[in-house]
Amino acid sequence: MEKINKNKNLFLLMKKQCYCLYILIFVSVMIVQNIYAGSIGPSSDLLLLVDKDHKVDIRYAPQKTRNIANLVKSCKKEIILREDAADEAIRMFDDMKKEGIADVQAVSGHRTYAYQTRLFNNEINRKKNIGHKYDTAYGLASQEVAVPGASEHQLGLAIDLSTQNSGLTEQFAATAAGMWLDKNSYKYGFILRYKKEKSHITKIVWEPWHFRYVGKIHARIMYEKDLCLEEYLDLLKNEKVIKSMQEGNTCYQIFYTTDIYKTYENTIDRSYDHQDGYIVTTFLVVEDKNMPPSYIRRFIKMK
Repeated sequence: MEKINKNKNLFLLMKKQCYCLYILIFVSVMIVQNIYAGSIGPSSDLLLLVDKDHKVDIRYAPQKTRNIANLVKSCKKEIILREDAADEAIRMFDDMKKEGIADVQAVSGHRTYAYQTRLFNNEINRKKNIGHKYDTAYGLASQEVAVPGASEHQLGLAIDLSTQNSGLTEQFAATAAGMWLDKNSYKYGFILRYKKEKSHITKIVWEPWHFRYVGKIHARIMYEKDLCLEEYLDLLKNEKVIKSMQEGNTCYQIFYTTDIYKTYENTIDRSYDHQDGYIVTTFLVVEDKNMPPSYIRRFIKMK
């Protein structure tokens, strides 16, 4: 009887250890999967780099979205964006309308992994139908349509805009809407993501219709420095911290860190870059609006 009890206790102990090991393995796998999906930690994903080398997986989906199709001019019943991007997109449309630009329309917002897969496969088939072999068709298609998992639309932070006459073509850049957006979209937190002169960096052909929401603080810096997202992330990684006077008496400091647990005072945003670091945006309210210009110059570090 005593031997039976010992065996029973040993069995229960082994069962408990196996259960703990299972939990440990499960948590570890989830962490690795979340790193791959670009969503580990308290990340807003505003500056998440998404391309052929930095993909999000089929599980990635934006939280707190909004359909703006009935709030702006649109050619579809659904234009889904993250709430923060949606609010600014609506404001941007309203301001364009006030300035007499009424023909701009929203064409595309959030896309699921499955939808992007269909788009990409359709583009491959189009290339094959004009005589290209599969490998060539795949390569050509990937320059024009993001491969599944490599589309910013899956983040819910990208929006495609056009006019009825231009469609999603390079002609959009020459329209009143295209020119206005090129010069003003940053004021609403959007950047022209794939510029003609940056295609050697982004590896994406010129898309004057594609705008990515990164938030007003980052968008302004990228616009003033003429940086694409890849260049901006490199700048942050090299500088570690950049500072800028943005609005009124509020100063914003932007830090780069590889320490997921590092904390900063007055943090307003924390975004994983999908490479090996986090971009942390903080603020400082300057009480004295009449501070000496020399102090402001020391605080601002804009090259």
